[in-house]
Amino acid sequence: MTSPERQKVIDVMRATQSRSRRHLSLLAFAAGLALNVPTAHARFEPDTAVEGNERTQSSYIRNLIHECLGEQGAATLAAIDVPALEQCVIDSELFSAVTATVDTAVRVVVEERWTLIPVPFFQSQQDSRRVGLFLIESNLLGRGKLLVAGATFGNRGDSFLLVLKDPSIAFSDWAARMVLRRGDEDLFRYNEDEKVEGFQQKETVVRVQPGYRWTPYLELGWFGEYVDRSYGDTDSFTTELEGTSYWNTGPALEYDQTRYRFYFKEGHQARVRIGRQFARRGGGVSATAYELDYDWQFPLWGDNVLKFNLASAGSSSSDSRDSFKVGGDGPLRGVERSGLWARHVAGVSVDYQFPLWQGRFGTWAAGPFACYARYLPPEGGTWQSSRALGAGLFLYLKKIALPGIGVAAGYNPDFSERFVDVQVGFGF
Repeated sequence: MTSPERQKVIDVMRATQSRSRRHLSLLAFAAGLALNVPTAHARFEPDTAVEGNERTQSSYIRNLIHECLGEQGAATLAAIDVPALEQCVIDSELFSAVTATVDTAVRVVVEERWTLIPVPFFQSQQDSRRVGLFLIESNLLGRGKLLVAGATFGNRGDSFLLVLKDPSIAFSDWAARMVLRRGDEDLFRYNEDEKVEGFQQKETVVRVQPGYRWTPYLELGWFGEYVDRSYGDTDSFTTELEGTSYWNTGPALEYDQTRYRFYFKEGHQARVRIGRQFARRGGGVSATAYELDYDWQFPLWGDNVLKFNLASAGSSSSDSRDSFKVGGDGPLRGVERSGLWARHVAGVSVDYQFPLWQGRFGTWAAGPFACYARYLPPEGGTWQSSRALGAGLFLYLKKIALPGIGVAAGYNPDFSERFVDVQVGFGF
């Protein structure tokens, strides 16, 4: 073999060794990431005794305690922050009181809230009235799973709802949600306080959303849903809209870094969902849409609370069948329920609430609110506004895992002007 040939072989061998080292480095890096995944969720799991629970499984409470210790980063009994542990267990919203002690082990005594309860629902907004009943179990099987089943009946139509949520499948970081909804409702679009368009909509929605808890506060998921809608005339309007159905799927993000204080949730909470339609029938172009909701609540002096809400939604479609039909709460108080139809909408609301009375049963709170929103109609044109000022009185129940009661009165110069909203079960 000549010298040039020998040198060529040596160069090839060196190049091969270099590529091998790079591949081994990449494999080692990937292996390190894989090994670090369980390490990120490794928890300190000391001996734990649970008392006071009758409906909640002890294994579920122990797992919850160990997750709380993991959030603290505690690695020894002496490093446990007892008040933070008690608050973390209360954040599950299953207990009205938690007492923890630490010596040679962790001992936790809980006082359970009532969770399996029938919840009456009543809502009165302008010319819309709804009544209903929901069965809510926020501690299904004693393992913190949520079941909601119920129906509402009103002067505009009826609706039926079933929700299942498992925030920790088999004590893992995987979660799942399922929603079944069917409704038959007269929908009206409002210009100020007058109806300008309307139709009867029959809707069926089936949604499934698996997710993975990437951090103690952040869940990344992917949703898929099937939507079927048909349309008919109302007493006031006729329509030529063709029925439509489609599949919709996309990413979903949920961030929850809150502390449960019984009459408010201190901290940040956000939900984002982006969906793309496909296999659409009934005409129209498959649309892409997003929804965003952000809450920030924090205490001020004394027990007073400031609540900030930001909500936004948008669609690539100008089809009125795809428009967001919103109103009645959040930044759109003073707007008839489902009375604002928009292709894009964004708004903020600020609530200042102060407790009037606090006891073992719950908390009565009152305070003013201010809302502002901007929206673009489905057909385009110019952006328009909705503004509202008012005050409300609210009851937050402590012993019962029930949303509560709310009465709000205010003024919206862009829609209904003076308005009064009364709602039982306002958390839904």
